[in-house]
Amino acid sequence: MKRNKFKKIVLLFFIFALLYGCEKKFDAIIDPQSNNHELRLLSISAPDSLILTDSTGALTFSVKLNAPEFAKAVYLDVFAPSHEKMNLDTIKMMDDGNLNNDGDKKAHDSVYSAILTFRKSNENGKYDAKFYAVDLQNSNHLLGVKSFYFRNGTIDYPPEIFNLTMPDTAFHGVAFTFSVEVKDSNGLNDIPDGGVFYQLEDPSGKRIINSHGISKFPLSDKGDTSLTGDAKANDGVFTQRLNFPANQPTGKWKFTFQAIDKSDSTSNILIHYLILQ
Repeated sequence: MKRNKFKKIVLLFFIFALLYGCEKKFDAIIDPQSNNHELRLLSISAPDSLILTDSTGALTFSVKLNAPEFAKAVYLDVFAPSHEKMNLDTIKMMDDGNLNNDGDKKAHDSVYSAILTFRKSNENGKYDAKFYAVDLQNSNHLLGVKSFYFRNGTIDYPPEIFNLTMPDTAFHGVAFTFSVEVKDSNGLNDIPDGGVFYQLEDPSGKRIINSHGISKFPLSDKGDTSLTGDAKANDGVFTQRLNFPANQPTGKWKFTFQAIDKSDSTSNILIHYLILQ
C-alpha cells in the first residue's frame, strides 16, 4: 500500500510540473506586442470619379484588411493633381458601422471606411488616395493607392501648343535649345509638372527610352536658364536644352511635342525633323 501511495504522489507531481511548464511557455508565445504579422490590403472600394452638380460632393473610400486584430489604426491621405496633400490631418478610417459619419456599413467586419468632401474650389484632375495601417508596434504600412478623377463643374478645356522654335540642324557635342508656347483656357496652373513634353525617334525610327523607362521628356517653364535654357518662369514658353553625345547616329531625328493637363486632356501635336550631323 505504501509503495502504491508513493507512486501516485510521484505521478501527481510530474503532471503538475508538466502543466505548469506548458502554461508558462504558452503565455510567452501569444504576446501580441511581439507579433510581426504583415498587414495586407484585401480590397479597395471607391468610385473612379466625382462630378460636382452642387456646391459640394462626397466620396466614400473603404478598404478591407487581412488581419484587423493587428491594426491599431487605419487612415488615408489624398493628393491633388498638383501632388500636394489635400488633407491637413490624416483621415481616419473606421470600422464602426456609422454609415452617416464614416460611410461604414457594418461594424467589425474588417472593412474600414471614410467620407471625403469635395468643393468647387478643389482643382480638376486626377487625385491619388493612399491607404495606410498602423500596427501594434506603431509601424506604418502603405496598403495601396487608388486614383480617381474629380470635376468641379467647370468646363475642362484641353491645352494648345504652338510657335515651336527649334533649329533644323545640330552637331554632336554642341548643345542647343528649343521651345514651344502653351496656353490653356483653364489657366497655366492646369498644366502639371512634366505636362509639356517631347518624344524622340532616331533615324531608324526607333523610339528613344531612357534608363528609367521614360520616353516623354519634359520641357520647363520655371525660368531655370542655366539648366534648361528657359528664360522666364510661368510665361507659357516651355524650353529644353539638348546635347547629342558622339555615339548617337547621324541623320534625321523626329521630335514630337504635346501637352497634357491635370484632367489628362491632351493638346494638338507638333512634329519637327532635325538633322544631326
